[in-house]
Amino acid sequence: MVGEREKKAVVVVLLVLAVITQVAGRKRKTQEVEETFSLRPNRGADSVEVSVGSHTCVFRYDIVGGSSEDWTLSMTVTKGDVECVIHRPQDSYLYFLSFDASISGVDLVDVSVYDNTGEVLRNDVYYISDDGHVRNEENWEGTIREVVLFGA
Repeated sequence: MVGEREKKAVVVVLLVLAVITQVAGRKRKTQEVEETFSLRPNRGADSVEVSVGSHTCVFRYDIVGGSSEDWTLSMTVTKGDVECVIHRPQDSYLYFLSFDASISGVDLVDVSVYDNTGEVLRNDVYYISDDGHVRNEENWEGTIREVVLFGA
């Protein structure tokens, strides 16, 4: 015969297993990837990309300048929302002739482009094309430190 003590122990074990299952399920709902890459000037157009599941974040660029710089490209997917961040932690001394950023599999909801001072660039120096790419306008000054795309 099962005593009261054994019943309580079984209930406790089942509760612990339920909590572990819920926590593990939540962790699977957020996926992240980050890649550090080197921007090498004076080489013509180039690109870098990262993927999480069916989503890909692509950063295309053409730059000139004196020396290479390390940048990061990160992507976070949470319950269908996708954030893509192209970033250099300090000022960039490269001059961007052009840039193009996109996320596949979602519609862009928000975009922010930051200059070397960390200020958000006016949206008249970049645009979102019909195919969902963020691209620089011809009248922009050529300096960026960060590009953030958010899609859903």
